[in-house]
Amino acid sequence: MRSIRTNLILWLTALVLITSSLGFANSLFTAKNYYHQLAMGSLAQRARTMLQLLNESDSSDIQRVVSLTAKRFDQLDLVVRAPWGAVERNTVHNDQRVQYQIWKDDHCLSVNGVPCDSVPVFTNIDAGFAEQQVNGELWTTYTLYSVQHQMFLTVGYPHALGRGMMENAMWASWGTQMLLITPFTLFICSIIVGFNLRPLRRLSKHLKNTPNKALPDVTTMPEELQSTVMALQNNRTELMETQQERYQILSQLSDKMRSRLQRCQDQVHRASMSTTKLHSQLAQLEMMVTNGRMLNELNRPETIAGISNLYRQAAMSCARFYQYGLARDVRLTLRGNAHLGDVALPEVMVQSVLDNLVDNAIKVSPRGSEVIISVRDGHDGRLVVTVADGGPGFDEGFSLERISENFDGRLGLLVVNRVLQRYCGEISLGESRLLGGAHVRCLMPLASQPSAVSES
Repeated sequence: MRSIRTNLILWLTALVLITSSLGFANSLFTAKNYYHQLAMGSLAQRARTMLQLLNESDSSDIQRVVSLTAKRFDQLDLVVRAPWGAVERNTVHNDQRVQYQIWKDDHCLSVNGVPCDSVPVFTNIDAGFAEQQVNGELWTTYTLYSVQHQMFLTVGYPHALGRGMMENAMWASWGTQMLLITPFTLFICSIIVGFNLRPLRRLSKHLKNTPNKALPDVTTMPEELQSTVMALQNNRTELMETQQERYQILSQLSDKMRSRLQRCQDQVHRASMSTTKLHSQLAQLEMMVTNGRMLNELNRPETIAGISNLYRQAAMSCARFYQYGLARDVRLTLRGNAHLGDVALPEVMVQSVLDNLVDNAIKVSPRGSEVIISVRDGHDGRLVVTVADGGPGFDEGFSLERISENFDGRLGLLVVNRVLQRYCGEISLGESRLLGGAHVRCLMPLASQPSAVSES
């Protein structure tokens, strides 16, 4: 489908051409009627006026009759060429005169009151209107016959005068039409604009009234709206996928917590679980609840702002999991210092990342092994925290994208990945060369302002 801009240009151009053509045609028709009614009528009126002047002269001297008639005709100001209406004499040039000629016995007696020299101006003395060539120019003439003096009288004017009259009449008619055509054109323009904006209104109404209904086909939309519709479709698809993934995660988390609680309840009922193991199971349940709450927070559109000292948070995480590691005979080693700087993540997010990484490392580490947590400068405006263990490592083909499908034992990595995605961080998985197990590397952006913890 063509773009809205292209449709508007085409429709408005067509409208301008049509209205201009209609206006020109009407102006030309009006000017021709004006020319015919005014010019022809005025020409005949001048001829009749001069005939009346001839008939009023009772002298027997033909030359005297012609001279008196010409003088009176000139006094009546009937010899100016243009315009045909009443004009001031000083606005007309001396050579702009209507030609008149008097004949008698097929001989020219006078032209414009002056005796004919040799060649007359007009040669056709047929009564009525006629067209004649005079000095290479076409003239319109009107001829009458004086019965009293037995003379022919011919009055004429050049077509050039008629063209000027038509031009003036066309401009006058065009100006009048614009007063009528302009409002009509604006009205049609508003209809054209409204018609071309109809897809936009339809899309807006669709989104307002039926937000859950499928969007219109992209191919039926104008070019300007196709990218918007595609973006809306992608957003809807991503939203549906996110909601589905969220429901799946919460469902699996709920089942896992219910199973673990049932197992704890059975073992407590049989008095076969020690207090230490019970505390460990409850701590794992608390971790699941915390991760579920964290996933719910990460699904919100707004982002929680804050900064925290990465090394200090790593030390606190090691302290929280010290007893858990001691119970599983796993040593926790922290490397780095508190003066590396702060990261642009709130403390709750950094705490969630570190707790999940340390918890996962302890769970997969064999007894008597070590988990190393290292905090260092990434030299690219970010800090790096790595967690390495001596466990079996990651399975071949394992990827972060598949965690949401089945996060059995990997819920922590899912939370870590979501947190780092939200706060412009990165996570990479590998194998620890030192310990032989998994190696998780996380990059977090440095904060622009240091926190009070690092300053102290």
